[in-house]
Amino acid sequence: REERERAEKELQVKMSKLEEETKREKVEKERLAAEKAKIEEDMAEASNQTQELLRMQAERVRTEEEMRTRVEQEASQRQSEMDALKVQLQQANDEKEAVVKANTPKIPSSPEELRADKDKLLSEFEQRRKELELHQRVEQDKQERMLQ
Repeated sequence: REERERAEKELQVKMSKLEEETKREKVEKERLAAEKAKIEEDMAEASNQTQELLRMQAERVRTEEEMRTRVEQEASQRQSEMDALKVQLQQANDEKEAVVKANTPKIPSSPEELRADKDKLLSEFEQRRKELELHQRVEQDKQERMLQ
């Protein structure tokens, strides 16, 4: 009988130790499950933050690319405008030189050139005088025929 009581007591001690151990294991399991859930939550948050950072970085890259493209286009347009203005300026300078050259009287550098210019002018004058006389005769002939 004592042996049986002692055996029952030992059994109760063992059962109580097992229950205690089971409770500890249950608490430990719950703690580990909570820790695992927290880690998964942290990982999800980190993943979301990473995705947001990647999205922001892609947006910044796209914005910088758009700005670079716009700046290059504006620079190209300004260069084209400057080139066009250079052409206009050159044309205006060429026209000015032509006008100045056309309106600057040629000064003969020798008596021979002076005589040649005089002879040329006399020849042109004589040619025009003959043309005018011929024209006047033709007109006069027309009028005489009309009167007849």
